[in-house]
Amino acid sequence: MIKSDSFRSEGSWKSQETGSAFTRQSYGTIVKDEREEARRQRNITRLLRQESNTFQNQYYCSTLVVYFNVLTGDMSRGIFLPTLWLYVHSLGGSKSFLGMIVSSYSMGRIIAAPAFGYLSEIVGHQQTMIFCNVVILGGTLVYALAKSLPVLLLANFIIGIGAGR
Repeated sequence: MIKSDSFRSEGSWKSQETGSAFTRQSYGTIVKDEREEARRQRNITRLLRQESNTFQNQYYCSTLVVYFNVLTGDMSRGIFLPTLWLYVHSLGGSKSFLGMIVSSYSMGRIIAAPAFGYLSEIVGHQQTMIFCNVVILGGTLVYALAKSLPVLLLANFIIGIGAGR
C-alpha cells in the first residue's frame, strides 16, 4: 500500500510504503536501497554472532559439568576400591561382607540410573548432574566418617546412587 510518492531529481520516485526500502525508477524496475539493505545485513550478522556466542558458552558450561560428574563418579570408585579391604578388615568385616559393600555401589547405581534419567528430562541434565555430584559428596562424607560396617555399606550405596547419573 503506497502512502505517498516523492519525485527525485534523476527522474525516479521512492515509494513510502511501510516496511519497504525500494526505489522505483521511471522505467519500472525495482532497485533495493543499498544503505538500508547493508544496515539490515549488519543487524542480522550481529544477532547471529550473539546467538552463536551464547550457544557456545552454554555448551562449554554443560560439557564441563558432564566431565566433572564423570570424573567424580568414576574417581570415587577408583579411590575407594584399593582401600576398601583395609577399611572393612579394620572394622572386623569378612571377605564376603567386602563383596556386599562392593555390590552395594553397583546396586545404588542400577536403582538410581532410571530415576535420574527421568529427572533429567524434567529439570534438565545440568541440574541433575549437579545434584548427583552433591549426592556423591554426601556419600563420601558418610564413608569417611563410618565407624561400623552397615554405615560403610550405606555409604557405598549412596555413592553408587550419585554415580548413577
